[in-house]
Amino acid sequence: MARTFLAIDLPSSHRQRLRLVWPQPADGLRPAREDQLHLTLHFLDEVDDTRLHTLHKAVAAVAFQPFPLTICGVGRFPLKGKPSVLWAGVETSEPLLQLHADLAEALEAADFPTEHRPYRPHITIARLTPRTPRSLTERFLADHASLTLSSFEVSSFAIYESRRFESRSEHLKLATVSCSG
Repeated sequence: MARTFLAIDLPSSHRQRLRLVWPQPADGLRPAREDQLHLTLHFLDEVDDTRLHTLHKAVAAVAFQPFPLTICGVGRFPLKGKPSVLWAGVETSEPLLQLHADLAEALEAADFPTEHRPYRPHITIARLTPRTPRSLTERFLADHASLTLSSFEVSSFAIYESRRFESRSEHLKLATVSCSG
């Protein structure tokens, strides 16, 4: 069993650009690896290997047309208290929200539980521990508040599994699902 999620891959140029805005190394800060940057659509937690074919079939049946997506702005989670994640956001996108909703419906119909909290599309830039200096977070948010990257076209998403290797996670692509257009 592996932790499984659905995600949109970012173009190489956008991953490289996001790498340029990463916060400076500090105690308690763990930047995301450039090759692991993605926009999560759904996190499914543990999925038994015997159900991966069912998962692929369910999500591959979701039809969508290619759509543009723009990365813009930065933020933190949680919004109050000590932050644990720094992220880059995306411009409001009805096609993205519709894809998320359609995937949720297909997942639930195939008996895959989905998260019921509001969908907040973001790209994790770094993870923080309580010992990360507050000034680092504040400086990151102020310095990159106006971050905007050129739009890119979303024409597929991927099924990933996340495996723990020593002290880090590795995201392994299991399959790519292309749009219906």
